[in-house]
Amino acid sequence: MRGETKLTRDEAEAAFDLLAEDERRVLIILLADHRGMANAISMPELARKAGVSSTRRLQTIVKTLTEAYGIWIGAGLPCGYFIIESQEEADLVGRNFRARGISNLAHEAAVRKISRRQVLDEYQLDIFGGHEAA
Repeated sequence: MRGETKLTRDEAEAAFDLLAEDERRVLIILLADHRGMANAISMPELARKAGVSSTRRLQTIVKTLTEAYGIWIGAGLPCGYFIIESQEEADLVGRNFRARGISNLAHEAAVRKISRRQVLDEYQLDIFGGHEAA
């Protein structure tokens, strides 16, 4: 899981054992029937099928599965959630998140009445702890 984009079978099995029950249900549903963007499932439908208490909890589960366990899950696109099956799908998901991030940055700048550059500089401090990336 050390930053790679795909898990080995051993890593996947070890990660599965660490998951909460609702996280396991979400992952099983995605792996069974929702591989690739063409087979995406909507947020409300996935929450219902997995017995997750709310769409907010589902978002947290997907974020955890992706960020903590390295499982490629496409999210936030109009088509819903899916297991990313190709670099092309990963790139599309990445572009979507980048566009949302830029939009959020612009919104924050407008609300705070500061420049986008100031907000971006603050983000860099938050991310890199006051140091430029190497």
